[in-house]
Amino acid sequence: MNSRQFIARASILLLPLLLTACSPSAEQRLIGTWEADTAQLAEDVKAEGNPLAGAFGQMVENVSFTLELKDEGRMSHRLKFNVLSMDGDGTWRVLDEEGDEATVEWRFHKPNTGEEVIDQTPVTFENDDRVRMKPPGRQQPVYFDRVLED
Repeated sequence: MNSRQFIARASILLLPLLLTACSPSAEQRLIGTWEADTAQLAEDVKAEGNPLAGAFGQMVENVSFTLELKDEGRMSHRLKFNVLSMDGDGTWRVLDEEGDEATVEWRFHKPNTGEEVIDQTPVTFENDDRVRMKPPGRQQPVYFDRVLED
């Protein structure tokens, strides 16, 4: 085997390893500002067939939820309903990841009681700018779109 053949074979064997090593981690992919797709959430709630779902779906259309995931595990969030808004902060970390799937742990305090909440949420990357999260206790996932800076 000459050196060209050796390099060609080694490249073929090492290319998948190199591509995987260069891929950003789930944490790197999640850092940024995300806006909940409340229109999709309203459609999903209405499709559940619950008699109150229509009213809830209309209410959800007037709600916005923004989540900012920062490096070093810090986060902030804002829930806005018409002119009222509620801000909070906390921490987050990726517990495990495989491909486009990850499990994220969130820690924050309830605004009304100060009680600490610790949740784990499965996250699926639809693409680099859209994720699907399955919050605990919800049948339907919530979709978030990355807020792109101008």
